Amino acid sequence: MQDTSNNNGKSKDGKNASSSSWSSWAHPQYILLAVVFLQSCFIVFLSFEGPSHQDSSARVSVHRSDKQLMKSKRVWKNSKKKSTVKKLQIPKATIPPQYKDSIQSKEWSVNSKAFPGALHFHFDRERLEPSFRKRLAITSQALQQQADQDAKDAAQLMVRKDQELQPCHYYTNDSNKRLVKEECFNIGKKSKGIIVYNSQPFPRHWCGKTIQPHAVAHMKKLCEHAFTEPPRLLLEASDKMISTIRRDLMKLPPIVMQRKDSYGSLETVKDCNVPCKVSMDTCAIADNDNAKGEVCLPDISDWTVEGTDFHFRYSWLDPRLNPQEVAISRKAYRENYFYVTRSFQSEIPLSAFDWDRYGEMKNAPRTDFHKSGKRGMAFFHLEPCTGEIKPAAWAGKVQEAFKGTIDYYGPCEFGNANLKPTRTKLDMNRYQDRQTIMSQYMFTFVIGHSQNPDMISELVWDALTAGSIPVYFGAPNIREHVPKNSVIVGGEYSSQKELAAHLDKVRHSRALWDKLHAWRDQEGTPLEDKYGFLKEKSSSSYCRMCRFALATKYSLGWNPRTQTIEKPAVDRKFCISPKDELKLPVEEIWMSDMGAEAPRGRKFCDKSSFVEQTISFDDVAITRKVLSHDNGIVDIAITSIESLRKKLKLVLRLYIKDIDNVEGAHVQHPHQLLMNNDNPSKHIPLVSSIAIQDGKTRATILTNWVAELKTPKLGGLVDILIKDLTSADGPEVIPKVESEDKETAKVPRLMKDEVLRIRVILEDVNVLRDAATEYNMSPYARLMITDFLDPLMFFSIK
Repeated sequence: MQDTSNNNGKSKDGKNASSSSWSSWAHPQYILLAVVFLQSCFIVFLSFEGPSHQDSSARVSVHRSDKQLMKSKRVWKNSKKKSTVKKLQIPKATIPPQYKDSIQSKEWSVNSKAFPGALHFHFDRERLEPSFRKRLAITSQALQQQADQDAKDAAQLMVRKDQELQPCHYYTNDSNKRLVKEECFNIGKKSKGIIVYNSQPFPRHWCGKTIQPHAVAHMKKLCEHAFTEPPRLLLEASDKMISTIRRDLMKLPPIVMQRKDSYGSLETVKDCNVPCKVSMDTCAIADNDNAKGEVCLPDISDWTVEGTDFHFRYSWLDPRLNPQEVAISRKAYRENYFYVTRSFQSEIPLSAFDWDRYGEMKNAPRTDFHKSGKRGMAFFHLEPCTGEIKPAAWAGKVQEAFKGTIDYYGPCEFGNANLKPTRTKLDMNRYQDRQTIMSQYMFTFVIGHSQNPDMISELVWDALTAGSIPVYFGAPNIREHVPKNSVIVGGEYSSQKELAAHLDKVRHSRALWDKLHAWRDQEGTPLEDKYGFLKEKSSSSYCRMCRFALATKYSLGWNPRTQTIEKPAVDRKFCISPKDELKLPVEEIWMSDMGAEAPRGRKFCDKSSFVEQTISFDDVAITRKVLSHDNGIVDIAITSIESLRKKLKLVLRLYIKDIDNVEGAHVQHPHQLLMNNDNPSKHIPLVSSIAIQDGKTRATILTNWVAELKTPKLGGLVDILIKDLTSADGPEVIPKVESEDKETAKVPRLMKDEVLRIRVILEDVNVLRDAATEYNMSPYARLMITDFLDPLMFFSIK
């Protein structure tokens, strides 16, 4: 029978063979392709669809998120189609002339030096999900209940318990913001005033009054800018930067350090260049004399700093041999836990080196080449007799290979007939007597108690001061602690026999001997660089602990190598332009989707730390107040935004010129680290933050609303999306304009009682602990972020 259909599914008469056609299209491969294609179309439709006017938490979502973009790309790839990304179009004619070179394909260019970065925002996909908005809405309801509870808590702290308080702060369910009623601050003659409640464990200074921790203050008179005034946390820093000059540091309140289980009285540390008080205990030493200070400390002691949560662990023990007690944890400082040990990885290193004893080391006479060479080598070993290194085995093998004589001095018995202590009337516990003996030998053999870095025996410096050549086995980084080419390091030889052969060469070669003493005629040595911090009278460990605590508390620069307070890496002076725009320590640049504010080159730096100004450009007017305080904080309070245009995308760019965060490297939402606290803030979901840093400086930026924060690829830049009203109706209800000429009237863009707050925290990174790829919250930043998350609470009296 002849087939009546051809290969394309048609019969002989040209009609479709429906059954055959359906069977070919019903192949699983075509069905899968159709499903994938419909899914990709649906995703693209959602990504370009603007958020509903009721969706206040997604008000800046006009572009697809990164996850959506990746997913759609995979779908299009499978369906052999190309995807396009809708980008913000900026008309070329509206760009200011000075930024014309920055235009590429009608969008801001990231390669422009005149105006770097891209004005291009999109929200994280999570914030578009209904579940996220629901969580925020639930949070807002819980916070409103908490506000009522706060009023009850504050009332309990008042003298009159019968007074009923009404919270001035409230939370909006539609925008998830914490707002404060401005009317609460309008105190008239008949007003009962307001109650200020500090719920945090640190004092706050506001409008000339100090509100103690977990306490209230009844205020009937307020300062001029009370509604937008942030509290000061460091009253001594006030509105100016703390000078690092000694006479200014001495004006600060003293750092008070208390030792745990100490019964001594507080005494001022002598010769310290910062105000410092330490609990001193009296102890008995040789000859029944009484002493105070460091000589009376136990092997391990713990210290606290009054008014802070700083802790110091103080010990002369070897961290490697006592890991449970003094082993240094790099992450401990995140909990404000610091170390004072013999390791130079400690915040405050301890050392047996003493400039009073070894300061004239370079001028010490050398041993006589011929006489000392014949005498051979002196082997010194003090208590403890045993440690991580077994000295008897090492010294015995060296003695067998060494062709000269080795005389042993010390209190220890090694059970080796050839290592018996040499009889002498001199006291081995007195460094003067030890140096007298060492000066008679060409070599002084020293075996340390530990192979831990920085665990250097004082016998090495005794030998150098005596004019002898130390032969050392112990700490691997010994060369960092001695002058260049001054020591023969046993660990650099394959065996004791090879070491002994080299010693024999030096003993018979004047040239090699002179080379080991050449450092005495040279300018500067690694030892002077390593131990330079011990030259000053203020080099005691107590004084250095106070200096470090003061620098940490007030966010001053700290040099761990010199153990001194320095100027911060970023200039924190408060400087403004002729038009009152902020120039230092952070430069503000306002931008909209139609253009940008023209920058001013000149800046004026005066004693003022506060400025209030309305900035106008491109039919937009922004009224904001800027305050610099607490030695590294810049607070910006935006009280009004008005615009002629109904649709508006407004961005604030902050520029910290001395921070070079490569390729825009940043950390998103660092304030969420406070979730690990014992009592985390309930406002964490309602705040956004970002941090940028380099090897010297860190900047943390916070906003008191859920904002979009971005970092362009060029360093030191952070972009904050202030308002996005580009959707059809806008995410918020715009107040009606009562004006005869509505075409020229600017429309308010903020809700009633709404104040947009931005905080910039500037600080030096901890070069001893911080890694360039990590964000570790410092004590200073933790204090300032906590204050921002949980500000002062205000209540009116009914």
